[in-house]
Amino acid sequence: MQRVCHWIKSIVFLMVLLIPSMVWANTISIFDVETPQAQTPSQAAELSVYFGYESSAKMPIKGLTADNCSILIDGKMPEVVQSKMVPFVEGDKGVGVLFVFPISKNYSEDSFGIRSHLKGLLQKMDRRIDQVNAVTYDRFSQPQGWTTAGSQELFNHLSSMSNTDDIEPNLFSSFVTSISAFDTVKGVSQKYLVLISDAEGAHFSDVERANTLISAYIDQLKKSQVIPIIIAYSPDGLPAMTNIFHLKRIASELNGYYFIAESESTLQRILQMDVYNVIYSKYLLKTTLDMSGDNYLPTGRNYPLELVVKTNPNDENGDHASVKIDWPDLTNSPFDQSLPSLNITDESISTWGIIKYFIVFLLGLFAGMGIMLAKKS
Repeated sequence: MQRVCHWIKSIVFLMVLLIPSMVWANTISIFDVETPQAQTPSQAAELSVYFGYESSAKMPIKGLTADNCSILIDGKMPEVVQSKMVPFVEGDKGVGVLFVFPISKNYSEDSFGIRSHLKGLLQKMDRRIDQVNAVTYDRFSQPQGWTTAGSQELFNHLSSMSNTDDIEPNLFSSFVTSISAFDTVKGVSQKYLVLISDAEGAHFSDVERANTLISAYIDQLKKSQVIPIIIAYSPDGLPAMTNIFHLKRIASELNGYYFIAESESTLQRILQMDVYNVIYSKYLLKTTLDMSGDNYLPTGRNYPLELVVKTNPNDENGDHASVKIDWPDLTNSPFDQSLPSLNITDESISTWGIIKYFIVFLLGLFAGMGIMLAKKS
C-alpha cells in the first residue's frame, strides 16, 4: 500500500512539473517557405522562412535574431553560410484583412467610434502588397470590395460612410458575405477576419439557431483558412454584451484571437496595437545553406523542414515547428556529381591518408617476412 501511494505521489509530482511547461509553451507557426531557385549551386542554397512566434497568451514575441534559429531539413542540420532575420513587413508576402462591423442606427460614430479607430489601423497598414476589405451590416450586409492597403481607398470610404436607419443589427447576415469575400481575394499568404461586435441583435435570443449558424460559419472559415481576430465591443461595458460567448467560440475553435473592449479607448488600443501586432509582428528568416556533400537532397520529393527557436541558451530543446517542402534540383560541383556519396575532406581519399595506408601496408609486409624467416631458422 505504501508503495502504491509512493507511485501516486511520483505521478502527481511529474504532472505538476509537466503541466506548466505545456501551458506556458511558446508556439511557432510557419506559414510560408521559399526554397532555392532551381539549378543554383548546392553550396549556396538560399532559403526564406516566414513564421510567427507567440507566447502561451497568443501574443507575438519580439526581438528574435538569426542566432536564435536553427533549420533542419530531412533531419539534418546543414552548415549555415550566412543568415539574417528580417521583419515580416520588409518581406514580399502580402496579407488579406477583412473588417466586419455594424452600421445600424444605434452604433453611431459618436457613441462607438468603430470607423474612426479602424482608420487609425489602416493608416499603419501602408504596404501595397496587402489587401483590405470591409463588410458592414445592419439587417443585411454589404461588402466594400478588395483594395490595396497602401492606396488608402478603404480609409477614404470609411470617412464618407454613414449609419443606416435600421435599429436591429443582424451579425449573421455578414457570414455568407464575408466567406464570399475571402473566396475572391488572391495573392496573399494569410487571410484575417477582424470582427467587431457586441453580439446583440437578430437571432441571438434563439440560442439553438445562433449555435447552428455559428457552427456553419466556423466550418467555412476553416475551409477558407481564415484566421479570426474577434473583438467583443460595447462602450457600455460587459453588461451590454450578454451573448459574447458566441463570439469567443469562433476564436477558440479556430485557434484565433479574442479581445474584449469595454470602452472606446480600449477599442483604439486593441485595433492599433494588438491587432496590428498579431498581423505584422512576424519574422522572415533569410539563410544560405551549404547543401553539398552529405546534405545534398535529390529533387522530386517532399522533405520535412524543421525550424527550432531557442531564446534561452540553457534550453537544450527549444521550440519546434515543421512543414513539408518541395526541394528543387540544385547543381553540384563536378566532383560531387561524380562521387555524390564522398566528401573531399574524407581521410580515405586525401594524400596524407593514402601515405598512411601505404606505410601500414609496408609495416605489415615486413612483419610477415620476419615471421616467416623466424620459422625457417
